[in-house]
Formats: sequence, C-alpha cells, structure tokens
Amino acid sequence: MSVPAFRSRYHSIRMVIKIFMLAGVAAALALGIAGCSDSTESTNSFDIGTGPITNRAKEPVSKDTVEKLVTRKLGDAGAQGLPVIRSVVLTPEGNGMYLAIDLNRTASCHAGALVGTAVTTAQQIMSALFRYPDVSRIQLTLYGPTEEAKDKDKQAVRIVVTKDAAAKIDWFQFKETTVASLATEYWVEPSVNQNYLQYGGAPITDPALLQQANNGAAATTTTP
Repeated sequence: MSVPAFRSRYHSIRMVIKIFMLAGVAAALALGIAGCSDSTESTNSFDIGTGPITNRAKEPVSKDTVEKLVTRKLGDAGAQGLPVIRSVVLTPEGNGMYLAIDLNRTASCHAGALVGTAVTTAQQIMSALFRYPDVSRIQLTLYGPTEEAKDKDKQAVRIVVTKDAAAKIDWFQFKETTVASLATEYWVEPSVNQNYLQYGGAPITDPALLQQANNGAAATTTTP
C-alpha cells in the first residue's frame, strides 16, 4: 500500500472512531438528562420550587424531620455557643400540623442583615416543609435583635405562612422586598427594621460602622 493510500485509510478510520465516540457521548448525555428528569419527578426534593407544590412527601412531618432539615440548611453552629435551633414545636391544627420553629441569631449577622437572614431562612425551610401535605402553617422566629447576651431571648423577626398562602407563592420571589405581601404574618423588631432601612442587608466591612450599627440596635431594642 502506498504512503498516500495508507494515510487516507488511517484518516478514514480515525474519522469513524470519532463518529462512534461522539455518538456514545450524546447517548450518555441523553440518558443522564433523562435520568435526572425521572429522578426529580419520582423522588421528594427539598429544593425551592415555583408555584403550587406538586412534589409531596409521603410520610407525615415529624419533629426529627424538621430539625434535620433546618440543620442541613443552616448548619449546627450558632452565636455565643448557642445552637441554631432554639426549639421546634409541632401542634395539631384541624386536619394538619402547625410548626413553630424558633432559631437563635447567627454570629455572622449584623443588625441590618437580620431581615435578609430571616427571609432567606424562611424561604429555604418553608419551601421544603410545605411539601409535607399535613403541614398547615409554619411560623419561623429569629431571636437576638443584637449580639448582646441580654437580648438573646428577644424576638428579632417573625414570619408566618399558611398552607393556602404557600400554595400561591413562587419561592424564588420570596425576598426582603416581597415578604410583607407574600407572608401571612410578618413582624420585625423596630430597631432591627431601623437598622435594615439604614444599613441594608449587605455585609458591613468597616469595623467602626459595624459597631455603630450594633450599638444603635442595642440602644433601641424593645420586647414584642
């Protein structure tokens, strides 16, 4: 076989191999995408969904389920050595279950960021727990309007959402700017709200400004 003929045949073989390889990759990707789709539809997911919730958990909600979900979402380290979860109480309510979840303020929150922290936490936890069909109402309360030890038992932000309201919520739109209209009940401790309006929810990198924000909250904190 001549050198040109050999090279031509060699390139032809390489082209055939490439075609088979590309076809194999395409098939694998198609199977992978189909598998993900099937998995999403057939299993319970704790990811945030949009619109009315369709993926339902089959088992009834339990205190253990709530605590594990909250810990998974937020971790288990709180401020000043306190755990993130203060308490979880499940109370029968009509044909459903009312969940009251109390959380301690996390150490990373400055006074102005508490509103955003509470809303994001509610978004993540409520969107997951309302997948349980027996959950009728969820109340999430964040404690600790300041980092002062004297304020650790004072409420900072409280958010309540009922099952009927949750069915209409696009959880991706559950934000600081929309929570007041989407939640069934929304309350913010006056000093926390004042700091939020003044400093916003962005991180404060200036130590002096951070101290000023926290000092302002400590001076005006009230008990609900």
